[in-house]
Amino acid sequence: MFTTGFKFYFGVGLALMTAAFAYGYTTGGNSLPDPVVVVTEHRAERYRCRCGCETTAEFPSEAPAPACYGPSIKAHALYLMCAQHLPRERCALALTDLFGVDVSTGTLDNWMSQAAGALDGFVATVSDQLGSAPVVHADETRCVRPRPRCGCTCVAPPR
Repeated sequence: MFTTGFKFYFGVGLALMTAAFAYGYTTGGNSLPDPVVVVTEHRAERYRCRCGCETTAEFPSEAPAPACYGPSIKAHALYLMCAQHLPRERCALALTDLFGVDVSTGTLDNWMSQAAGALDGFVATVSDQLGSAPVVHADETRCVRPRPRCGCTCVAPPR
């Protein structure tokens, strides 16, 4: 919070210095902090006992490869590709511009496949519920696309 006082003008400033404070005004501004990528290094140590047997530590599940990206970068990428409909190339550029992280389009494809696979159980449950409902509502809305016969079908049980 910043408090801004008055400017001193000879004569007027003297009168203001002896005056009682009446009231103040407030304004606000919104800003975001600069995004910061946090890098965590995992090291697996290897030990050899006197008999010559070696034991190597395992990496944690969140670090399965030499270069890994955390859930926050993945979430931002999936948001850009799914909610904002950015193509893979533009999503990779946006991640570089926003966070300074170079992500390949192949990695983005893998993340999209993993996210789709994570929804398999949900899709199966919804399909089962719709299949067992006595009545469902179906709405086929046409999309504005250059291709003919492009549409989106929404199915829901009655309320």
